[in-house]
Amino acid sequence: MRRSGPKKLLLVAALIGCGNAAAQDPAKVVNPDAYPAGVLQTLQRARDDCKAAGGGGVTFAPDTVRALDLTGDGRDDYIVDFRNAQCRDRAGVYCGSGGCQLDIDVALAGGGVRTVFSQWVRSYEILPGKGARTIRFEMHGGYCGGHGSERCVKTHRVTAKPFGFAMPG
Repeated sequence: MRRSGPKKLLLVAALIGCGNAAAQDPAKVVNPDAYPAGVLQTLQRARDDCKAAGGGGVTFAPDTVRALDLTGDGRDDYIVDFRNAQCRDRAGVYCGSGGCQLDIDVALAGGGVRTVFSQWVRSYEILPGKGARTIRFEMHGGYCGGHGSERCVKTHRVTAKPFGFAMPG
């Protein structure tokens, strides 16, 4: 029995080491060949934000980028949700009391991708339907004239035109 103990410890240590290496290597989670240049630019902005905040590197979760047709044109558009992304040593870079950074990048008719939405949201839901999709966003209460903890819901139909929500003035 005792002889297998050190081997088990080495195996556990190796697995932990591999798990940490994979978690710290964004290339193992986000495949750059899977996304157009515009989406890669969105991910690079997140890396730049982490670096500017003094963070030690970014880990993108497998669900950071979601490809689906939001505009109803038959092409993949992209929701880039930083809810599960991590900026090492700087926890508040992508999420805070106002929610988490969410970008929507849509495919353009001539090729390429445009970021049409980039704000912090608490949650979002793509409403059922055909054609251009409507998304329901839960935002910081200030966007509805209230306070941070209050619920604020905004909706928008996604097209290739940029949009955003402003706090009342």
